Amino acid sequence: MKKRIIGIFICTLFIGLILACINGIAVEQDMRMIVPSNIPETTSDDILFSDDFNDNTKDYNKWMEIYSNGIWEETNGRAEFQLTESGETGARSEGIQSKAIATMIDDDEPWDNRVKVTWTMYPTIDATSSEGKVMMKITEGRNYIVVEYDRTGGVARCYDSLGNNEVFIGGDEPWDNKLEICGDRYFVTMNMQSVTVYTPIFSSGSVTLRIELFIELGGSTRTKYLRSGFDDIIVSHIAEDQPPSTPTVDGPNRGKINTLYNYTFNSTDPEGDAITYLIEWGDSKNDTVSGESGEVVTVQHAWSSQGHYNIRAKAKDIYGAESGWGSLTVTMPKSKSILNIKQREFTAEIGVGDEKEPRVYLDGNYRLRGKFTIVHGTATNGEQEVRFQGLFRGNHFILQIPLRGRIVNIIGRYTIDENREFSGRWTIRGTEIKGWIKGTIN
Repeated sequence: MKKRIIGIFICTLFIGLILACINGIAVEQDMRMIVPSNIPETTSDDILFSDDFNDNTKDYNKWMEIYSNGIWEETNGRAEFQLTESGETGARSEGIQSKAIATMIDDDEPWDNRVKVTWTMYPTIDATSSEGKVMMKITEGRNYIVVEYDRTGGVARCYDSLGNNEVFIGGDEPWDNKLEICGDRYFVTMNMQSVTVYTPIFSSGSVTLRIELFIELGGSTRTKYLRSGFDDIIVSHIAEDQPPSTPTVDGPNRGKINTLYNYTFNSTDPEGDAITYLIEWGDSKNDTVSGESGEVVTVQHAWSSQGHYNIRAKAKDIYGAESGWGSLTVTMPKSKSILNIKQREFTAEIGVGDEKEPRVYLDGNYRLRGKFTIVHGTATNGEQEVRFQGLFRGNHFILQIPLRGRIVNIIGRYTIDENREFSGRWTIRGTEIKGWIKGTIN
């Protein structure tokens, strides 16, 4: 009887497997890497390569050691590299290179067929040296893009084989990074700071890419060392850009005129792209604000007349894909008093060199997010009027402004007094252009 039951069970199992294959449930063997269970899959990302390093074991099917002046270990759920100072002229390197990653980059439709790389960098796990660089490099033959943190100068940057160079503000903390490569440009995000480089670096069509994770260390004291690391590297192919979800709009649906109220907006992008919200308040006034995918963004608004107003908002990702409209109806009945409530305002004047008269005037608002003060608004340079945006952290700042007929990034340091008035100096990296800034953050 037992043999008969076992035989029936085996037959049933065999038939079930055949039916699964017929219905396409069986897993096909292809060239894609199996995604670890803790890495979420999305419907629009085809994951080409990934490693979360959680097994604490070197995987030679994924990586090979190409820089070997130090130590490569996989420990603490990440890849860690250690170097001692060279004691010589020049820097030493330690790091690994991925296997070849075949994919597609489209030049005709730059928002489709693009490549996304996400990873985390740990500049300083342990160190007695104050120098060193922590670098991710993606290559196609001799073409490359590098994203790095330079401990020597305390500066994060990205640069490429054609000489483009962009700088980010930050410190020696872990960096969450994203690089997206399109046919005619690429985007880099480092700890919520983003930059777009409008230059094609890699070939269009079928390409073969490789990822390098490594550290460099110069220095003259052989007893000093640096230990840095990387985690959660994912390389994806996005075949078609998907729009963000229709944003939710939340806040008071009833209030008093001339009174500021907080309203929140939230949308999620399938590819995790940054989002810009277009907000219509129903009183002929509009706002444009930006945030990360899934981040709740808060904006203040006041209505000057009684009535019913329909707040509408839609979300747009960095590639221009737009969501539908989200909405909320509010009512402003007659108010018995008018309140003068101070807004969170940001104003500044920017001069070039030692000129006493400013070249650029900034007028806008700011909001706080963690250690960052994010500013945005209108920049005026003569008859030119455009939107500006910027970031303040500690005593550093970076602003994107119009200057000499083009949009540039200025970086610098500032001091601020008890009246929230600040002043400082700025430069444009890689040039001799510099100047001054002064303003108010109320």
